[in-house]
Amino acid sequence: MQKLSFYDQKNEIFRLQTNAWYKGDKNEVKGEKVYYDKKTEKFSVSGRSVVSDPPTIIEADSLDYNKSIQYGKADGHVIWRDTAARTSIMADHVLYKGEQSFMKATNDKGRPLFTTEVDGDTLFKGRYFKIFQNYKRKTHPAGQECCQKIIQNGKEHGHR
Repeated sequence: MQKLSFYDQKNEIFRLQTNAWYKGDKNEVKGEKVYYDKKTEKFSVSGRSVVSDPPTIIEADSLDYNKSIQYGKADGHVIWRDTAARTSIMADHVLYKGEQSFMKATNDKGRPLFTTEVDGDTLFKGRYFKIFQNYKRKTHPAGQECCQKIIQNGKEHGHR
């Protein structure tokens, strides 16, 4: 049973624990412990966590996200899914910087896994960085130039 450990009604800040769950108008957060600031849409979740902010769903052992600055970090058995694009990333750690259209996925050992669904089949790619970069560039709104830095095989690369 969920337990409310703190609620600041004036600032709309919640601290929930023991199988915590919060559902807003546009998002849903589940985890062992949840801190949620409704005004800024900032949250921190510990324990196996699921955050649904359609079309994105993220699962991890711990999650931190601040929607106002579009910065997020997920650690531990991360599964990031974009249900609209039918893509997934599985990694130990994912760092997201939305304003820069930047995402970095890393594993403690081995490589992150990128999957995409094409014509009902799932394609798996261990070296996903270049594929993901090209995918983002192709789906970026027309007329808007995109420049990102990515890490591939331990080296930083700039792509336009």
